[in-house]
Amino acid sequence: MEFKKIDLELAKNAYRGVSFEPEERGERASKDFDLTVQNTYKELLALCTTDNQKSIFNSEFERFQSGYKDKYESWLSAMSRVVSVMITGGSNFPTRRNERANNTVRKRAEEMDRYYDKVVSALKRKINLSMDQKQRDDQAVKQENEDMKDIMNDAAYLISGIVNPCGFDSRLLKEALVRKMIRLLGHNPELLEKTTNEINDLAVKNIKRPLFTKRHYIYRAIKQRFELKEKADEAPKEDKNIFKSEGYEIFYCPGDERVRFFFDEKPNEDIRNIMKNNAFKWSPKIGAWQRKNTSNGISAMKRASKQILEYKRWQKKDIKDCHVNI
Repeated sequence: MEFKKIDLELAKNAYRGVSFEPEERGERASKDFDLTVQNTYKELLALCTTDNQKSIFNSEFERFQSGYKDKYESWLSAMSRVVSVMITGGSNFPTRRNERANNTVRKRAEEMDRYYDKVVSALKRKINLSMDQKQRDDQAVKQENEDMKDIMNDAAYLISGIVNPCGFDSRLLKEALVRKMIRLLGHNPELLEKTTNEINDLAVKNIKRPLFTKRHYIYRAIKQRFELKEKADEAPKEDKNIFKSEGYEIFYCPGDERVRFFFDEKPNEDIRNIMKNNAFKWSPKIGAWQRKNTSNGISAMKRASKQILEYKRWQKKDIKDCHVNI
């Protein structure tokens, strides 16, 4: 990868009005740009594990450094219009003009920082999206192992503080540890349970008692997550027509994590209001009213269907009671 360089003369000129050593400051600004680009390249390249990912990354990174160079040089150009009273002297100092120039410098710096954050985040997403399932699984396992190691280090610190009290409140640290365990490992109840048991084993070894008793809420959290996982395993894996009535159908779409209403024709304003009041949104691409299939989404789907049926029954008085089953 050939890294781009900023205009060194532009960098030096940027500091002529604010520094007694503009050449040195300009060279430093140029090196800062080089280090930022090179370190970003190394960080993102480390995420690429296949030739396809590296190819995508290299083409996208070329665009990134070109854009970042333009933003950086715009900031330097704005800097060149700023002067300091220590350099020019106080006589007839252009205070108002200098204030406007400083405001422009701040805007250019903010634009540069926003561009960097936005594009680097987009690059990371593109690299992740180009992963195959095995890479995703490997990365997830690696992250889980790092999270578990981090949690065990915190637990060891907490237990050592119980053995040799050093002034901190062990109860507060224990609650913080539990919150961290649920936040990092709550998606994997098996690993959460394994980590809890290993912490208890470490505690028994050092303080002769488990850190978490069976009545502690960490075990309730583990049980709840096993139940949620069991329900997810039992849920349909393909799009399923779960309800059909006069004028519309409901589909459960686990692949897209959506539940969708398909109407035979455009619904009238009353029915559209029912959908909106239950937080369903119209998708022109799909041609359906949809919402994410969370527990709240499923409840809203059943509620909306019941309201539509009641509305139609009120209009025609000939529709039988129906139930949505999922």
